[in-house]
Amino acid sequence: MIVCEVNKRMLIRWLIACAMMLISPYTLLLLIPFFAYNLFTKKYNRLDILLLYFLSYLIFNSLVVLGGLANVRYLLVAIVFTDLLFKKKNRSIRDRILISFLFVFLVYILFNIIFVSFIKEHSFFQYLQFVILMFFTFISTNFNNIKEFKYSFDNVYNLYIIILIMSVFSLLIPSISFGRNGIGFQGITLHPNAFGVFFSGFTALSFILYIYKNKMIDLLFFLVSLTLLFFSQSRTSFLSVILGLGIYFLLTPDFRKKISKSILLIVPTASLFLIIFYEKISIFLFSFLVKNNNSNTIISSIESSRGALIEAQIKNIEENTFFGIGFKVPSSKILQTIDESNIIKYEKGNLFLACIEELGIIGFVLFITIIIFLIFYKNMYNKVFIILPLVLFITTFGESTLFSIGGLGTFIWAMMFLNRKNNYKHI
Repeated sequence: MIVCEVNKRMLIRWLIACAMMLISPYTLLLLIPFFAYNLFTKKYNRLDILLLYFLSYLIFNSLVVLGGLANVRYLLVAIVFTDLLFKKKNRSIRDRILISFLFVFLVYILFNIIFVSFIKEHSFFQYLQFVILMFFTFISTNFNNIKEFKYSFDNVYNLYIIILIMSVFSLLIPSISFGRNGIGFQGITLHPNAFGVFFSGFTALSFILYIYKNKMIDLLFFLVSLTLLFFSQSRTSFLSVILGLGIYFLLTPDFRKKISKSILLIVPTASLFLIIFYEKISIFLFSFLVKNNNSNTIISSIESSRGALIEAQIKNIEENTFFGIGFKVPSSKILQTIDESNIIKYEKGNLFLACIEELGIIGFVLFITIIIFLIFYKNMYNKVFIILPLVLFITTFGESTLFSIGGLGTFIWAMMFLNRKNNYKHI
């Protein structure tokens, strides 16, 4: 069953919210009580609150402009916790199993901090933030009926549409759409990579919806979002779309059956197009993959951008194979600030490498078990939705976002948690 529809009320809601924060991030101070009121009066659900929290991070320059006031967004966390106190719901057996997995993983991280971490105080502070936001994300997607799943899926879908349309119009204002570095497209978001990661899921989703529903609007969304992914120069995001669609093709028999009819038309047309414009396309793709950084090969491009980081990570893994170096510990094992500010310099690329480096093989196995449990299982109610958490998770191969849960990690975890409700047991 395909559940993904345009909803005028949702479109207006997110248009107003995004436009207000884009015009002035201080309008978040107005949006928070408005969303809270609608939550407590049962017009919105907790996912609406979480999405507003995420937008406070995603929208162009919001956190930078707010400065110290940026912490006001944590009121949204408190609002969800307050709502939980007054709206207790029985958890399903599946939830209890997930809670058990998460509990073991979080206890292991605490063990890692106490006995392994090279910088215990820093790791513990990051751990507290991680646990609070993880719980916030979990309960924001915790409901027990398929009706709320439908509402939530439509909600996310309509949010994507609004940000896509606003990002297209932002091309008229290069200081916003290319504001970060003047090269990579970021739309109304804060960074080209953030735009790429966020829209990778929607790009794949639009393609699958077009194959199933054969509506031109879905094809339009796919082509526009794919084009903007190229402009963002986010290699990780573009490759994640391809890999995610490939995995979906292998896992979904009815999708293979549907797309097989289209392949007969698409492959010959695409082949002819590639033959005619081969030289221009190859130059364009090479430029995209090396990110115009004067590298001669794709490998040298990766080495120039993250070669030193990967070497340090591999060395740490070799020296601390089983238990790692500590949760959220920089690869240098030393806390360094950026430009003499109070911001800790912390950069990790591939999530797998980061997880093994920080938590060791044991922590990595626990982590992957949770991911598999959240994304892959039988008896899905909606076979389309899985593409969102799948592609978003694949982006972590290049951007280690799931441990940095205050930003993109919040949205990715939310989509994976939401996927666990994509089940016939909740009808």
